[in-house]
Amino acid sequence: MCHTALTDQELLGKLDKSIKECKLIQMYLKDVSDDYGKIKIAKLKFEFAKHKYLSLLQEVKARGLKVEEEDQRLARLIFN
Repeated sequence: MCHTALTDQELLGKLDKSIKECKLIQMYLKDVSDDYGKIKIAKLKFEFAKHKYLSLLQEVKARGLKVEEEDQRLARLIFN
């Protein structure tokens, strides 16, 4: 996915939004731990959101932009 039409600030904003989306899905996963169907759907949503985040992060790094320390810590918590 190419994000070259976005400004640097827009790209960083999307990156921040995708981190929050991943965290929300993780929280939802904990809430639906007793429903197999909802768990499967939530896991798929998480994998899609994670892929989106990693794609945006790759573009951010390609542009040489700095990711805020808070976002780095949050991403480590989500993906580890």
